[in-house]
Amino acid sequence: MGGGTRMTNERLMIFPVDGEYLPFLKYSDLLERKSSVACYAPKGWFYVNKTISVYDKRTLTVKDISECTDFSEFDTVWIVNSNGEIDFSSTILPIIEQAAKEKKTIRITRALTAEEYYECSQLCKTYGTLIESQEREPASPDYTPTILRIQTPIVFVFGMFEHTEKLDTILYLHQGIGQAGYKVKTILTRKNETDLDELISFPNFMQAKQYSVTDKIFLFNHFIRRLELEEKPDIMIIGLPGEMMPLDERHNGNFGVFPYIISNAVHCDYAVMKLFHNFYDQSFADQLQEIAKYKFEIDINAFAVSNSLIDAASISTSALRFYVSEKRPAQLPRNFYFDHTDNSGNSLCEHLIETLQMLGNYIAI
Repeated sequence: MGGGTRMTNERLMIFPVDGEYLPFLKYSDLLERKSSVACYAPKGWFYVNKTISVYDKRTLTVKDISECTDFSEFDTVWIVNSNGEIDFSSTILPIIEQAAKEKKTIRITRALTAEEYYECSQLCKTYGTLIESQEREPASPDYTPTILRIQTPIVFVFGMFEHTEKLDTILYLHQGIGQAGYKVKTILTRKNETDLDELISFPNFMQAKQYSVTDKIFLFNHFIRRLELEEKPDIMIIGLPGEMMPLDERHNGNFGVFPYIISNAVHCDYAVMKLFHNFYDQSFADQLQEIAKYKFEIDINAFAVSNSLIDAASISTSALRFYVSEKRPAQLPRNFYFDHTDNSGNSLCEHLIETLQMLGNYIAI
């Protein structure tokens, strides 16, 4: 990913690393732009002592945080989000305290409560250090009740349900479009946990309770229009958080509210739906096409099958469990992609660019 990055000799420590953060390592040139990057996780977590593939065919080993006793090796300590739950007081706060004592730069993008963040800031204040602000918040929401026309081609990435690895596909497309020579601006489904300026966190106002659904439709539309005017991208990718629809009565997520808001705020020119790992046929694809069309006015151009699959036994419980499968589903229908390639070896990114060119929305470079 080129452009809009901070080139430093920073020695970076990232904690806690699991599958939630891996896409950032896989598609971001973070390792190239830092003097060193060390990833840590709590003892017993899946990736501890495992070697993972990261950007540019490199590898990296996730280390056990209990074995990290010397912070002199790092300039910056970065606390990130994770799928795995972690105790704030016994795990995160001691790391913040040690980093603050040693005058390290502290960066927190992990979702903390107001009380937890206050504790961190007070610790840093005690030792004369500051928590670095990672991303400038967008201007305060302000709008007129009018939907503004967006001229830039828009790409949606949304999921049948949560845990379908939307972030992986969003960053894959961002990288591929950029490497093809286009200027791309991407709104993530979550917090931006890189230092790439062309990636934007999902805006806070979309989570704010003081705004109605109608307010959020106008706010998001004006937010995208402002980005378009200020940044002048060739293509914009928008990740849609949450799910297309509830899985069942017990597991309803957010009832598809974010895809509803965003699809009413902005028309998309190309849409990718992420699916759980499974074996699909054309009939199932046609059903999803119909639901997306009539519920959100979205025409799905491609289906991307993830590595994530639901533990069937957990569906009858209050908490879903997920597994990972690397096996490629056989005989995927047309416009289905696994590991971002179809059965013929064609890439999802190539299909996206070719589709936009055929629609007349884009001029080939």
